[in-house]
Amino acid sequence: MKPGDKVWYFDNYNRVISSAIIKKIDYNILEAIDEHTGMPVGFDEHTLPFPTREVLCEHYRKIFE
Repeated sequence: MKPGDKVWYFDNYNRVISSAIIKKIDYNILEAIDEHTGMPVGFDEHTLPFPTREVLCEHYRKIFE
């Protein structure tokens, strides 16, 4: 992943799948802006970015099987 890439994540607060654009990568910390709200998104071990919506869905599908 690099700045300008679109990523998908599960928004824990609003309980929805959302997308964001990576703005900065600094020491393995991704800073991104949500495409719909324009709000900053911080990624950590609880909020993981995925390259596509399909990959995100597959990740959670495996968890809940």
